[in-house]
Amino acid sequence: MGRLIAVLLAAGAMLASCGVTRRLPEGSYLLRRNVIETDRTAPRSERITTTELDRYVLQSPNRHFLGTNLYPWLWAQADPAKQTGWHKFLRGAGEQPVVWNPATTMRSVDNLRTYITSRGFFSGTADAWVDTLRRKKVKVTYSVTQGPSSHIGSISHTFRDTLLRDVVMADSTHTLLRTGDIFDTGVMDDERVRISSLLRDKGYYNFNVGHISYVADSTGSATNGRTIDLDMTIRRNLEGYTEDGTAIYGAHRVWRIGQINVNPSYDPLRNAARGAGAGDTLSVSGLNIIHNGREEVWARLLRRAIRLHSDSLYSASAVVATSSELMRLGAFRSVSVLFDTVPGSDLLNCDIRCVPALRQSFGVDLEGSTTSSFYGLRATLGYQNRNAFHGAELFDASLTAGFEFLKSSTRKLSYELGGNVSLTFPRFLFWGAEASPRIRKPVTTLALSAGWQDRAYYSRTLMGLSWGYSWGMRRWENFTLRPADISLIRVGHIAPEFSEMLDNPYLLASYNDQMIAGISASYVFNNQPRDLGAGATVLRINAETTGNLFSGLVHALGVKPVAGSGQYKIFGIPFSQYLRGDVSFSQRIVLGDRLALAYRLQGGAIYSYGNSTSPPFEKQFFAGGVNSMRGWAVRTLGPGTVPYVKQNYPAQRGDVKLEANVEFRFPVVRSVGGALFFDAGNIWLMRSRPDEYSDEAVFRLRTFARQLGFDGGIGARVDIGVVILRLDWGIQLHSPGRPAGERWIRRFRWTDTALSFGVGHPF
Repeated sequence: MGRLIAVLLAAGAMLASCGVTRRLPEGSYLLRRNVIETDRTAPRSERITTTELDRYVLQSPNRHFLGTNLYPWLWAQADPAKQTGWHKFLRGAGEQPVVWNPATTMRSVDNLRTYITSRGFFSGTADAWVDTLRRKKVKVTYSVTQGPSSHIGSISHTFRDTLLRDVVMADSTHTLLRTGDIFDTGVMDDERVRISSLLRDKGYYNFNVGHISYVADSTGSATNGRTIDLDMTIRRNLEGYTEDGTAIYGAHRVWRIGQINVNPSYDPLRNAARGAGAGDTLSVSGLNIIHNGREEVWARLLRRAIRLHSDSLYSASAVVATSSELMRLGAFRSVSVLFDTVPGSDLLNCDIRCVPALRQSFGVDLEGSTTSSFYGLRATLGYQNRNAFHGAELFDASLTAGFEFLKSSTRKLSYELGGNVSLTFPRFLFWGAEASPRIRKPVTTLALSAGWQDRAYYSRTLMGLSWGYSWGMRRWENFTLRPADISLIRVGHIAPEFSEMLDNPYLLASYNDQMIAGISASYVFNNQPRDLGAGATVLRINAETTGNLFSGLVHALGVKPVAGSGQYKIFGIPFSQYLRGDVSFSQRIVLGDRLALAYRLQGGAIYSYGNSTSPPFEKQFFAGGVNSMRGWAVRTLGPGTVPYVKQNYPAQRGDVKLEANVEFRFPVVRSVGGALFFDAGNIWLMRSRPDEYSDEAVFRLRTFARQLGFDGGIGARVDIGVVILRLDWGIQLHSPGRPAGERWIRRFRWTDTALSFGVGHPF
C-alpha cells in the first residue's frame, strides 16, 4: 500500500510539472529554485546571512507542495477566457507560473553587490549562474564574496546649528556608532533616526533625518582604505527662499503645544462637507472636545488617554503614545493626530480626529471535531458593543450550543449549552493604582458564565463569576490579579459505568458538587519581538488560593459540618479549599537561518486541605498530549509509576507536575519546517493515599527522577501565513507505567507512540 501511494505521488508530481512547462512559450523556462550561497570564508560574526541576502533577490519561484508544482499547475488549468466560479477558484488557489527572466537575475546580482557594499565590504562581489533542469526548468544560484571589511576610524560632529550641540552630545552615550565597528550604512541610518527622535522629543517639531548627513574619508587610512573616518553634519533648518531662489536657513525652533481639539466621532465625509471643526465644543482639562449633541466618550477618559498638554514641549513620543492609548480603548477604528503652526508664535495647535469603530456587531462561529471514537459539532453566537456606556467599555456576550456522538458508549449523544457575558473597562475600577506612572494599559474585566453539560458519563451545571485586573509595568512585563474568582459546579448524575471506569475514590471526589471561590494572580515576562524568527524568553508564574474566606466565615458563625462527610457547605454545596501554583520558563535560541533550539521547563503543585479531600479535576495537572509529553495521549501518563489502564475516558491526574521539553527546529522547504524533540516529565500525588493509589504515585525527592517518562520524536510545522499548523509524532523511550525492567524501549511498538495535531509552536 505504501509503495502504491509513493508511486501515485511521483506520478502526480511528474504530471503537474509537465502540465505547467509544456504551456510555456518556446525558449522560456520555469524558475524552479533559487539557491543563495553565503561567503563561508568570512568570520561568523561578520557573515551576511542567507535571510538578509534573499530580500534583494527580485524573482522567487512558485511555492511548492510536497515537492510538486501544484500551485502553477492549478493556475494553468483555468481558462483565461472563462469567468465562471470554477475557473476563478483555480486562479485563486493557484499561482501564475514564474517564468525565469535573465534581466531580473542580473538586477538581483546588482542588488546583492550594492547591499554588500553598504555593509562595509567594498571589495565584495556577487555573481549568479543558471542550471537548466529537465522539462524546461531552471535553478538560479547566487553567490557572494564579502572580502575584507572596512571599519570606522575617528568620529567627529559638525553642528551648523550650534544650539543643538549640547542636546545631541548630552545623549552621546547612547550612540550606535563606535570606533572600530564595521562601516555599515544601515547602522549609520539608524543613528540618524535615533538623533532625529531625540530632538523631536525635545520640542524640535520640524527636525527630521534629512537634516543629518555624513562625510566619509578614507584618504588617511594606512590599511588600503579599510579604516574610514566619519564626520556627522547636522544642518540648519530650511525656512524658505528669496525672490531670486536663494535658500534661507535658520536655527531649528523649539515648539510648544497650543490648543488641543479632539473630535471623538469624526466622520471624514460629513466633516469634509461641514468643516473639520463643526459641532459643539466642550472644554475639559485643556481639551476642546467637539461633540454632536451628546458625549460619545467620557471626557475624563479622553483626558487620561491623551498624553499631550497645552503649553508643554512638543514630543513625538507623546504623539505616538496618544494615538496608541486612544486605539487601545477599542472605541475607535482609526486615530489621526495633526498639527498646525500658529503664525507669529512658537505654538502648534493640535487636532485629534477619532473615527469611531463599528459599535455593535454579531458573529457566528462553527466548530467541528472528529476522531475514531466520536464526532461533535458546536455553534457559538456572539454579540459585542464596543462603547456600551460611553466609557469605551467592551460588552461581550455569547451563547454556545453543541453535541457529541460517542461510538463506544451505551449512550451515544451528549449535549452542551452555555453562555458568557463580560464587561471590560480600559481602566481600573475600585482601585486607584493606575495613577502610578509605572502602570500602563490598565484593564478591569467583570465576567459571568453559565453552562449545562449532559455527557455520556455524567451531567453538570456550571456557573462562574470573576472580577479581575490586568496591566503592564515595564516593556515586557504583564500582571493579572483576580480578587474574586468564583465557580459553582453541580453534578446531576454520574453513570455507574463511569464510576467503575475510574474505580478510584480520589478521582471520583473531584467530580462531586463543589464551589470554588478565591483569589488568583499571574505574572508574565515575554520579550518576543515582532520578528517571530528572533530569539525570545517567556516566564509565566500563576498562583491561586481558594476557600479561605468561606472557611473563616463558617468557623466565625459557628456553622457545623455535615454529618458523615465532615465538610462544610455554603447554600448546600461544599466549597473547595486548596493552594495552587505553577511556573513555566521557555526560551528560543536562534542558531541560523530558520534554525532554532527551543526549550521549556515547567512545574506546578496543588495542595487541598481543610474542606477538600481532593482538588477539582479542572485544577489538577495532567501529562501527555499536543503541548505536553508528546509520546503519550492526553491524560494517560502517571501518576508516578501507576500503570495506565486503557479506557474510553483517560483520567490520569495528579497534584504535582514536572516537565522539560526541548526541540530543534529546522527548515524543510519554503513554508514547511521540521522539528526533532525530546520530552521528560510526569505527574504525582502530593501525599500518600493507600486506599486509592500505590505508594509509587507519591512525589518524593529521592525517587522522582527514576519515575520520569521520556519520549522523543519528529514533527512538521506548516506556516500558512495566519497560523502555524503542527503535526508531532512521538515515541515513548522510558515509560514509568510499565513493570520494572521493561520501562526502557527495547523494540518498536505502534501502541507506544502518539500522533498529535496542534496550532502554533508548543512553546
